[in-house]
Amino acid sequence: MTSIDLISQVKKRIADLTDTNLAIADVSLTNCDREPIHTPSAIQSHGVLLTFDEVSLAILQISQNSEAFLGKKPKALLGKSLAILIQPEQLEAIRDCLSDGFENVNPLRLSLAVNGQQQAFEGIVHRANNVVVLELERSIEQQAVSFFDFYKFVKSPINHFQSTANLAELVEQSVIDIRNITGFDRVMLYRFSKDGSGHVIAESKCENVESFLGLHYPDTDIPKQAKELYRLNLLRIIS
Repeated sequence: MTSIDLISQVKKRIADLTDTNLAIADVSLTNCDREPIHTPSAIQSHGVLLTFDEVSLAILQISQNSEAFLGKKPKALLGKSLAILIQPEQLEAIRDCLSDGFENVNPLRLSLAVNGQQQAFEGIVHRANNVVVLELERSIEQQAVSFFDFYKFVKSPINHFQSTANLAELVEQSVIDIRNITGFDRVMLYRFSKDGSGHVIAESKCENVESFLGLHYPDTDIPKQAKELYRLNLLRIIS
């Protein structure tokens, strides 16, 4: 099965599972398994989102918080070219991104004109329903990381993974190293069974938080449409 076939299959499955007429205000514990979570009509507030036409670069949609991030209200940007925000050489970088595999080039480092000044952003680009989606967050300046810094950063986890003798050791080491890399309070590995139920099979956590290791959850704990989305979004980052 190709990636395109998988995406089509999952989208059809989600469409069959959900009710597009279910309003957010009406969602409850009894009907959340019908909630169209794949089309939330909202974004997290720490970023701004816009869509544009791949050929003309005309901005087709933009989130309501555009003024806070881009210095312009939505009505001042809709229908305009993306070139009023992004310099030509960076537009070329986005075009190159569209012709390459998104996984190979995202995230993009972009500089946008905001209130007459250039401001650094981290961008993620992808296609959806025949338009291009550009998600932007303000860039946090960080000290440059050398090749040797990166080498030291990844060498230890890779050595740990290679030294494991079986799956049980691998999952135990994985959560430890991922938590060391991310700094998260907790990292868990959750295994789904054929009946849809789940089981936390590995965990690394701070001392002052409750352990979930070994807990089992029924099929209804995570709605079926969410499980289908996991097949498309293998890496999910929540602010």
